[in-house]
Amino acid sequence: MVMMALAGGLAGCGGGDGGSSDEARYGVGGTLSGLASGGSVVVQLNGANTVTLTANGSFVFGGTLATGTAYVVAIKTQPSGQACTVAHGSGTLAGRAVNDVAVTCADTPAATGKLPDTGITASQCYAVASDALVSCTSAAAKALNPAQDGMTGRDVTSSSNADGKLGFSYTKIAADGSTLPASATTWDCVKDNITGLMWEVKTADGGLRDVNKTYTHYTSTTEAQFWNGSAYVPPTQAQIDAATNTVGYVAAVNAAGLCGKTDWRLPTVDELQGLVDYGVDYTTDKPMIDETYFPNTAVSGDTWGWGGYWASSPVVGSPDSAWYVNFGYGDVYGNDRGNTGHVRLVR
Repeated sequence: MVMMALAGGLAGCGGGDGGSSDEARYGVGGTLSGLASGGSVVVQLNGANTVTLTANGSFVFGGTLATGTAYVVAIKTQPSGQACTVAHGSGTLAGRAVNDVAVTCADTPAATGKLPDTGITASQCYAVASDALVSCTSAAAKALNPAQDGMTGRDVTSSSNADGKLGFSYTKIAADGSTLPASATTWDCVKDNITGLMWEVKTADGGLRDVNKTYTHYTSTTEAQFWNGSAYVPPTQAQIDAATNTVGYVAAVNAAGLCGKTDWRLPTVDELQGLVDYGVDYTTDKPMIDETYFPNTAVSGDTWGWGGYWASSPVVGSPDSAWYVNFGYGDVYGNDRGNTGHVRLVR
């Protein structure tokens, strides 16, 4: 009798997750593509279960999950020289195994380690005791400071406007990733020839990349980034993955394969500020950027109406804030992640 009772008790016990032994359990897996020969990428399931992938093809995580369990697949360690992204990486197990997680890797662009110039022209220097702009070659300007912005740098030494204003140098990129001439009338991306970075170009068609769309900027389920009305708390995974949040937008653009690439990301604050053209008079309400290459740049329409764009860089000591670059005024400041802002992706 005792043995029979014990056997019945064991039959009602499940594995380490406390589920019953007869509950349906399923595996999670998918396909890896684009990994370079000799490379490896570590993929993580629900923040704990990892698998190291060294070859393209199908993969599956060890162990199984009970039906009804939520799952999130993410990249834990990127391969050297490449960036991998995950598509179809979250959901809830619903009576079948998951085998459509798509991990796609692509070569990261080679950074040059260089910075573009500011766009300040040769007529935008200052003289002693005056706020009026004067010629940078004038004696009055040199008397104040012979190394003013408009006197030095690429804006002076490489001032051809054939590939971007003054010291800026850009190349238009087609939807399929091919290079276009400067005379092209339609393009989807722009390569910065100075930094080596490739940038998203916004549209005005109401689609995924429309200039008027704005996003919140939640990135972590462990940091207090979301204001719930009385305190900052960590956002939920659903808030992070939402189409109206920066993470959701990045995932959507990568899934679409913009310009043939799937490693788009939010820029750092330094990368984003490198696009600002400080030679534009902010009182004209024109975007402070080379509009010949970057049309449809917002100068208003975010939470504050300031035309700000999110950077990936957090404000140190303030998990609820991230850096923000304003293309209406050219300034950089910290902004609450719950506010909405524009986004321009880079790779």
